[in-house]
Amino acid sequence: MFNIIKADLYKMFKSRSFYLIQLVFLIFTLAIGIIVKVDVSRDYEAAQAYNIAMEEENSITEDEYYTMQEEAMIEQDVKEFMSIQYSSITMLMMAVFLAIFVCSELDTGYIKNIIPLKTSRISLLVAKNVVSFIFILVQMALGFGGAMFSTFLLAGKINISNPRELIIYLGFQILLAMSFAASIILLSYLTKSKAAVMTIGVLLAINLQSVFLGLLDSFIRFTQVSLTQFSIVTNSRLPVFDPSDYQRVLLVSIGYFVVYNIFSLIRLKRLEIA
Repeated sequence: MFNIIKADLYKMFKSRSFYLIQLVFLIFTLAIGIIVKVDVSRDYEAAQAYNIAMEEENSITEDEYYTMQEEAMIEQDVKEFMSIQYSSITMLMMAVFLAIFVCSELDTGYIKNIIPLKTSRISLLVAKNVVSFIFILVQMALGFGGAMFSTFLLAGKINISNPRELIIYLGFQILLAMSFAASIILLSYLTKSKAAVMTIGVLLAINLQSVFLGLLDSFIRFTQVSLTQFSIVTNSRLPVFDPSDYQRVLLVSIGYFVVYNIFSLIRLKRLEIA
């Protein structure tokens, strides 16, 4: 098992797609702060133009405007910017990478060389989950760096108002991302098509399934249960996890992770490789 894990990690770190995806993600995280900063300047110019057009005598000065902006941003910290990254982009990047990574083994026949015995196929699944975990940690590190850059760009300092809340938030995001990765791995083994997995993965990442879950909710209004609350992506988009969310998020992330991996293992055992 450890040899298969080492082989998969080696393959991941030698993959061009891995570094390209991480570069795109890093650019995205840095762009968030720059865009917000530019919007602040545009807001000032628009406000001043409006005041001039209305011939108001109480137009605020530029220094007063930026003072107001600084006061408004005082509660914006690293966690706020990281929550933006988990809206869609993190899982979208993961869907693209895992589709390439997993399906390439089937396309090239590489899988024939690493699992000669049917009983060893569980090792392949464990290795894919380890790869997913490392991928998530790398993206989280890049996202954290981008979030610190954004807060420094806006406030002139790196603000982490509640470290404990940030740790809890990131911990839950790791669990949800792992369950989403398990779904992409299952799709890869079911379809064996990069294009199909990428397409479905992107649609899932942008939370298209919430539309169908919302329709189903309309038919079960007589209950207190909302199906959208049990969507992986819907939960990952929460800007903060309150104590009331803990039980549901744990149930969703661990439950989906276990179920998807069970089906992946069943699929692997039945998969014709030779």
